[in-house]
Amino acid sequence: DPRVNRLRAFFGIKDDPQKMFFDALYEQSGGVFRSAFELWQSSISRIEAGKVEMKQPLAPDFGSLRRELNQMDHFTLLSVQQHGSLEPEELARVLMEPIETSRLRLDRLAALDIMAPDPEHRGLRVRPEAQLFVNDLLQRMNLI
Repeated sequence: DPRVNRLRAFFGIKDDPQKMFFDALYEQSGGVFRSAFELWQSSISRIEAGKVEMKQPLAPDFGSLRRELNQMDHFTLLSVQQHGSLEPEELARVLMEPIETSRLRLDRLAALDIMAPDPEHRGLRVRPEAQLFVNDLLQRMNLI
């Protein structure tokens, strides 16, 4: 329809909205299926009369967290990345520290929305939405 093409040109939309959505979804998830699925679910605005309205998946803004995390937080995130998910007792053994210290650190990272309970295991894992941030952080610290 030429009217649609004119509207798309007026708003500066060059690509198909569906292609743009899935390209952004792939970029934000880093190609990780679990991340993409959770970002896709969080992008659903509403469902009405069999029609699904989606909003563009945008990268979460974790930039301010960089300053709040210390070196032991970095090692905690690295350990969780390497093991998939960890419980406080397991993290305490990995980092050779008291269990209560590990529990407090994991709780703090969960409160910052970087970690969440693993649905398949008993421990905590890095949230799929924070995966890109954590990977970038660990690379900047030369840990991966």
